[in-house]
Order: sequence, then structure tokens, then C-alpha cells
Amino acid sequence: MSKRFLVFQHMPWEGPGQHLIRSARKQRVWLDIVEAWHQPIPNAKPYDGVIVLGGSPNVGQEKEYPYFFIF
Repeated sequence: MSKRFLVFQHMPWEGPGQHLIRSARKQRVWLDIVEAWHQPIPNAKPYDGVIVLGGSPNVGQEKEYPYFFIF
């Protein structure tokens, strides 16, 4: 049975890398990528895991990036 992970991408140029994609395929893990700067954040409960990608914005920039602080 395959697993499904929710992946949060913060910026258009900082998506999941090839290592993550290759590892997910090898382990039969589906990655649902949410582009957090313009997509609604789905409920994470149905997922087997959550991956939060890094990015250049910092935690002190909540006015510029309000979607970072929804949790």
C-alpha cells in the first residue's frame, strides 16, 4: 500500500528536489505539493506525513508571507 505525504512549497523557485522525488518514487510515496503562496492549505489529517520545504523567507517576515503562520 502506498503512502501519501502533503508537501508545503513556500516559493515558486524552491520546490521539492530530485532526491526527495526519487526517494518518494522508490518508497511508493505520493507527494501532494501545495504552493502555499497561492493555494488553500488542505486538511493534513488524511495524509501519512507532512513535509515542509525550506525557503529564503524568514520567520520575522510574517507581514510579507502571512501563509507561514496559519498553524
